[in-house]
Amino acid sequence: MSISAIAEVITTQLVSIWFMVGGLLALIVSLFSPSFFLQLSVFIVTSVAMIILVRPYIKSMLKFKVQKTNLDRLIGKIAIVTEEISNLDEKGAVTISGIVWSARSLDGKIINKGEHVRIDSISGVKMVVRKV
Repeated sequence: MSISAIAEVITTQLVSIWFMVGGLLALIVSLFSPSFFLQLSVFIVTSVAMIILVRPYIKSMLKFKVQKTNLDRLIGKIAIVTEEISNLDEKGAVTISGIVWSARSLDGKIINKGEHVRIDSISGVKMVVRKV
């Protein structure tokens, strides 16, 4: 049971938790019957039933909506490189709408100051860009 709980905490995909429920019910059955076959049957039937019947319902309840921010509107826009972008040296900056952003190159190539780049994504406080 504890292995299933640890696996669920690591993966958070709502798969192994149902094996934990099956294991718990098999443990309860073992208190009343020494039959290994009965315990194994309860474990398998309970685990499969929980995965098929309960997992989809719980997953639908746990869906989180992504909240778009104003930063999303910058993706796809053109910016100007104000400091040479070098992923290897971990340096680089771009300016868009009068705001200076740290930047990294999408393909890892060096982009020189003054060149135009397209914003592909924003990762934390850094723009991921590619040369236009």
